[in-house]
Parts: sequence; structure tokens; C-alpha cells
Amino acid sequence: MEAQLYPRLKRDVLFRPYGHHDHDACLAIYRQNEADRFPRGYTEEFSKYLRGDAAIIVAEMDHRVVGYGGIRINDSNIALLSFGIVAPEFQGQRIGTTLTLLRISQLASYGCSFLIYIAALNASLPFYRQFGFRESQKWKAKDGQEHPLARVRVSDASIQKIGRTLSRRGVEVRGHLALPVSGDLSCITEEVSSGGWRFKCQTTVHSDSDPGTVGSHP
Repeated sequence: MEAQLYPRLKRDVLFRPYGHHDHDACLAIYRQNEADRFPRGYTEEFSKYLRGDAAIIVAEMDHRVVGYGGIRINDSNIALLSFGIVAPEFQGQRIGTTLTLLRISQLASYGCSFLIYIAALNASLPFYRQFGFRESQKWKAKDGQEHPLARVRVSDASIQKIGRTLSRRGVEVRGHLALPVSGDLSCITEEVSSGGWRFKCQTTVHSDSDPGTVGSHP
């Protein structure tokens, strides 16, 4: 995870909380990526997601929205990343990487480790593997295709280091970003006979592709 802090962003980018005036710009970026990345038929669902209460960080360059990503938490030290998207012409400039790290750094104030989930797509899983995400099971889109649900455990020390490093570089959210506590993801832990612990979760996934898929996973 921490290795993805390097190299730095290639250009100056303003990161700020999403405002409802950003709806059309974010929807346009979604549509630009839809053909090669997202299952068809989710445009309206994504529009509803933008109109909801999710915490979304917007990346802006020269007063133009070029990317964004959402994050949710619940009361079990579980976080869920959603809709990490960058306009095609700005991909490959570490904006998406920084959005991922910046979202995770928002968990620093909780002072604990987090288990972070992403309902990824087959095409996007290699990107998230760079951060340590590993597939835990499959989730199914409305078109019947299965995609990976991936997770990574991030320690409090790592979250704090990510936040400090980004802050030293001037990479931070300019404005107040309130993280909603969602009831969409409920998890319990149980001790297994071989030693250690296992997570059992039931989640409504607000994901990079399906804001309403229900699944369960160990």
C-alpha cells in the first residue's frame, strides 16, 4: 500500500469534496469510461449515487473535474471504496492512484486498522492489486457477469503514514468531507478452530460498477 505513494503526482491537482453542481461533469466522465469498463445499464443508478449522501472526493485541474472517488465506513472498522473514475485523457498521470490513497487517508482520525473493500471489475482488479487488494469472492452484475469483490487490511500506522506523506506534498481534501456511516455493510468476526479470526459480512455494495448488488463473503 505505502509503495504506491511513489512516484508523486505528475501535475498539480486540486482535491475537494463533491458538490451537487459537479453531477453533470461526473456523469460525463462515467459515460466516457462506460463502454470499456462498466456493465451497461447503470447510468441512472450512478446518477442516484451522486445525488445521495456518499463522501466523494473530486479531482480538479484548471477548474475542470477530471476524476473522483467515493468512500463509506461502518461501525465495524470496515470501509468501502466506490466509483474511482478518471477521465480517459487524464489516466496514467497517477490521479487515480492518488484518489485511492487520499480516500484511505480519510480514515486516519479513527485511530484503528480498517478492512477495506472494493467491488471491482475484472478490468480494474490489476490496478487495485497494486495496493494489496485480493479477491475474496465474486459479485454478479445485472447483465449476469461476475466480477471480483476484493479487500485489503490496512493498519492504523499505514493509514497515518499515507496521510502524513500526502499532506507534506500538499495533497489533501480542500474543504470539509464528512464520511457517512453506512448500514450497507455489517460484519462480525468469529474465532476459527485452527486459530485466528474469520470475517463474515453481508453487504449492499456501492461499487465501481453496481451501487445495489447484494452479496455475502467470508
